[in-house]
Amino acid sequence: MKKELLSPAGDFECLKAAIHAGCDAVYIGGKKFGARKFAHNFTNEEIVEAVKFCHLYGVKLYVTVNTVVYEEEMEEVLEYVYFLYKSHVDALIVQDIGLIYEIHKRYPDFELHASTQLHNICQENCQILEELGVKRVVLARELTLSEIEAIKTPLEKEAFIHGALCICYSGECLFSSLVMNRSGNRGECSGMCRLPYTLENSSSKIPFPGSYLLSTRELCTVSRLEELMKSDITCFKIEGRMKSPLYVYFVTKIYRKLMDQYERGEKLEITKEDLETLQVLYNRKFTEGHLFNKTEKDLMNIESPNHSGITLGKVLAVTPSKIKISLLRPLRQGDGIRFLENQEGMTVNFLYDSRGKLIREAKKGDTVYVRNHVHLLKSSDVVKTSDSKLYEDFLSASPRKVPIEMKFIARENKELKLEIWDGKNLIQVSSGKSEVALKLSTTKEEVYNQLNRLGETPYQISSCKILMDEHLFIPKKEINHLRMKAIEKLTEARLFRKDVQEMKKYVPKISKSNEKDVQICCLVRSEEQLKSALEFSVKRIYVTDFKLYQKYKNYPGIFYRMERIHPDNKSTSSHVATELWQLEKSPLATDYYLNVTNSSFLQYLKEKKVHCVTLSKELTLPQIKNIASKETSLELEVLVYGRVELMIMKYCPLSLIKRENNSTDSNSYFLVDRNKKRYPLLFEQNLTHIFSYQKEWFQEKEKDALIKSGISYIRLEFFEENAKEVKNILEKYQQWITKTEKIC
Repeated sequence: MKKELLSPAGDFECLKAAIHAGCDAVYIGGKKFGARKFAHNFTNEEIVEAVKFCHLYGVKLYVTVNTVVYEEEMEEVLEYVYFLYKSHVDALIVQDIGLIYEIHKRYPDFELHASTQLHNICQENCQILEELGVKRVVLARELTLSEIEAIKTPLEKEAFIHGALCICYSGECLFSSLVMNRSGNRGECSGMCRLPYTLENSSSKIPFPGSYLLSTRELCTVSRLEELMKSDITCFKIEGRMKSPLYVYFVTKIYRKLMDQYERGEKLEITKEDLETLQVLYNRKFTEGHLFNKTEKDLMNIESPNHSGITLGKVLAVTPSKIKISLLRPLRQGDGIRFLENQEGMTVNFLYDSRGKLIREAKKGDTVYVRNHVHLLKSSDVVKTSDSKLYEDFLSASPRKVPIEMKFIARENKELKLEIWDGKNLIQVSSGKSEVALKLSTTKEEVYNQLNRLGETPYQISSCKILMDEHLFIPKKEINHLRMKAIEKLTEARLFRKDVQEMKKYVPKISKSNEKDVQICCLVRSEEQLKSALEFSVKRIYVTDFKLYQKYKNYPGIFYRMERIHPDNKSTSSHVATELWQLEKSPLATDYYLNVTNSSFLQYLKEKKVHCVTLSKELTLPQIKNIASKETSLELEVLVYGRVELMIMKYCPLSLIKRENNSTDSNSYFLVDRNKKRYPLLFEQNLTHIFSYQKEWFQEKEKDALIKSGISYIRLEFFEENAKEVKNILEKYQQWITKTEKIC
């Protein structure tokens, strides 16, 4: 099975760089609905040109529409999808299940890829996606290679092989959204995992060798590519829509070279130069990631969240004007360097040898001077963070060419014929006539020279057959005309456009009345909390502990809230789904982790026989009212109190330090940010959950409107509260509901 190399492009220059470096496909985002909002991205006009440019080179173009979609946006996003469909985009990368549901109903021939934002972790997830019409699944970066191969599915598998890693399962991070009001699910991630934190237990701060406890290294799998090539992964994906054309070009080029070596049956040669190029382009130290079972120490870089560069040398002496450096690698004017002592960087605009003479470049082992623009005061290690020679090589690189075979036929007093074959399209044209030469005959070399005048076109001749009678004269203009005519037809064929269906409007049904009697639902984590909820006659109680659920399951209104991530095959008569794949287990309700933000998703859940849906925690009150106004028999639930889960990670910060009595550790742990906000941690089955520092999620002035919005339940989630606290909170919210209903 031939593997696809998929490269990122944040703008048109990156797209060109990816194509000329040898990718098989490119993924881009438009100005809206993409998970990289702060990349340059593509206008609609640029997308049309990008499709043409890609298809001209035989490269596929995928467009990301991988944010959650709010109800008020669904009509607009479906119009955008239709624009992409009729523009002959090869596939869409989508996160929102409601949007996938709508697209497949309207345009079943439009190829859909399920974004990694759906944290696709298992075979059951793939089965759900297959039913929804998805063709390819972008697998979670937390999966190992063996886990990927254990997934048996007809869907194509896509996996990340290089670039930045999220520490949280993709699509499950609410940290940026609920703390900074910038949603990662909307492409606005503020990078909370790249900020400094301290770790504290119930009584003290825990010392760490670094402050960036959530910052991962960069994924790099060049040394394991042979294993990946032997796997059943269809597509290898490079992360980097925020990266430069230089980065996109060289990362793509290096992986392309290695993949081609494997396809030719050659030994993969990862050169020292290739590795150093990848390092200087961008790295936060490299890791082979969960893909190859790396430990936390190999996965994380808690010392720094920034580009680490590559070791350049050591400072020998410092003056206010000059810095003396002993080089372990070459250094050139225009290179970027950083001094680790003060973490200050600079571009080397002036480089001097050991005698103070201005030079253009220095080699390994030389001693050089640079100007002290960074106010360095003492000796330091130095790293190179950019390489001017790479940029020069990039600018002078040869463009990609499409190999074509030509066959030219010239017979006496008959039309000239030219055939072109690009491996897929056969073009045949004829024009003019040849004549018997009166003086000089046209040679095959002269014919070839005219056929080979391909100029700025993307084509190059790989083979050329010239069949000619002897003693013929063929005017050059006739050969040129024939060549141009054939090339024009070939280009048209390569840009072939299939027929598309008519656009289908989005017309949601509006409910006549959306006010309902609102009741309390609560989630409990202890028996003490559960008993308090039962005494208060709470209508619906979600229990996170399975043993506790079994003990109380015969009480009315008791539901088991299923585990996250890990396959949860526990037998229950009533449960709440926390993961997409759990929908196959006929849950009564779904949790807010499913990111339900529109009525199309609700309609899909209704078809899966779900009765109650907890809406996304990212919705505002007007958005909740908008969804509730749509016609549905589903009960809607909104979380109003409790510590929301901000992250779920396949990583434990405590694993980076030695702990005594690990098995009996009863401490409570907190992640503490720069503003002294304390985020509780919960450790379960090799997963770490980070919870919010706050508990109240609606302002007083919003509460009455929420009760009248059309929802059926408000949810209270208890974390560390004791029985008395649970009772007080239940009473507070019941009074709020009663007061509002009386006013109504």
